[in-house]
Amino acid sequence: MTEITFLGGCREVGRMGILVDSGKERFLLDYGVRVEDMGVPLEPGFPIKSLFLSHAHLDHSGNIPTLYKKGWKGNVYATPTTFELCSLLLRDSLKVQERKGLIPKYLPYDLAKMERLKKNTALGKMIGFESANIEFRT
Repeated sequence: MTEITFLGGCREVGRMGILVDSGKERFLLDYGVRVEDMGVPLEPGFPIKSLFLSHAHLDHSGNIPTLYKKGWKGNVYATPTTFELCSLLLRDSLKVQERKGLIPKYLPYDLAKMERLKKNTALGKMIGFESANIEFRT
């Protein structure tokens, strides 16, 4: 039986993270921050097969590099446009965290790892896994 767990983003703007557990594989849909205070969603725990990014806004993407900081080696799936904007926003977020005197949630190395393991996907293309098929739509 498939279980869906909201790790954040309920009754608030930000910290979006949804864990989908098929019983065989575990997937994340988004993993963001609350932009005002850099609040983060609950930890998903490992293993995670893959992450699917709906769009680039930091409330949906801002915490993804922390997964790589913690040793995750999985792929993030999104459209090329989403990845392009996400990269700009995550790099800018690092600068803002430093200017505010915050301890950065991730380092440029973690962001680079995410970018190396990204998987561009087109709208309407089916991505097959052992226990699920995923399709990005508009």
